[in-house]
Amino acid sequence: MSDTRPLPPGTRSDLRFFAFYLGNGTLLLPAYGADDPVDELDYTEIVTRYDDTIGRLFAILLDGYHRPPDDRDLASLAPYDRVEAWLAAQCDPARHEPPSLTDAELALAGFDEGWKDATVAFGRRLGRGTLVPDVLDGLDYVPDLFKGGSLPEAVVMVFANVLRIGSDGTPVNAGHAERRAAQWLRRYLEHDYRVDPPFEHWEFELL
Repeated sequence: MSDTRPLPPGTRSDLRFFAFYLGNGTLLLPAYGADDPVDELDYTEIVTRYDDTIGRLFAILLDGYHRPPDDRDLASLAPYDRVEAWLAAQCDPARHEPPSLTDAELALAGFDEGWKDATVAFGRRLGRGTLVPDVLDGLDYVPDLFKGGSLPEAVVMVFANVLRIGSDGTPVNAGHAERRAAQWLRRYLEHDYRVDPPFEHWEFELL
């Protein structure tokens, strides 16, 4: 495994902050001076449908995140803008027209680097309530992800910190990274749950 490496610190930090904003309800914020702010939209119901919504949000983000600005279409919207526009349309399609996302942006697999596929798959399972069943079986954890705290931030941070990739961006331990994230989530929900092996600081370090 000497030829493997963690995700770059900046990428892990980006994933962490995205999950933080998503989890505490602040992903949809009005643009400065906007006449039709989106902060009135409560997207909790949308992200707790036990479907692929969370995975889809990560997919839209990751599809455009590492493209040069001139390779993005539709007014060169940044990835966050694309995610927010799509989510706002899910919340209130009468007021917010969905963006014309490309097939690539809506795809849940087939990214240019395998770690993105692994991250989207992790998001899908997290949102469906099916993350590592032997760790979280019987726990209805999805509503707890969106109660205003930073739980999604921590869970995604553990996944991103533990994930290791090869030189071509292919993940080599995605299952283990998901398990550690699931163990963190269960320990949060059940304080007497014993994590084996115990977490090391680097696994949950906030970058």
